[in-house]
Parts: sequence; structure tokens; C-alpha cells
Amino acid sequence: MLWMWFVVVVVSAVFIGQQAFQQGMPVKRWGFAGALIGPFAWPLYQSHLRLSRAKVRGKSLTL
Repeated sequence: MLWMWFVVVVVSAVFIGQQAFQQGMPVKRWGFAGALIGPFAWPLYQSHLRLSRAKVRGKSLTL
């Protein structure tokens, strides 16, 4: 059972790191977060991505 969690954590670290690389976000930080808390880092990543996009667009264009 523990090895399954290890596989999930590694896959999620690679996936989140790859997504961070594609979006121009810090890869090490998000890869480490994916490795530390596994798939639970994905909602955190999505909210951070949304906030960083809003910061780039400016306050007048946010939802």
C-alpha cells in the first residue's frame, strides 16, 4: 500500500512540475510541492496559476 502512495506522489510531482514548466512558473517549487503532498497540490497549483495570471492582466480585467 505504501508503494502505491509513493508511485502516486512521484507521478504527481512530475506532472505538476511539467505543468509549471509549460506555464512559466517555478518548476522546483511546484515539483517539490507535488512530491510533498501528492495530488493535493493540484488545487493549490491551479489557484496560484489563476492569481498569477490575474496579476499579469491587471486588476481591471479580473473576474
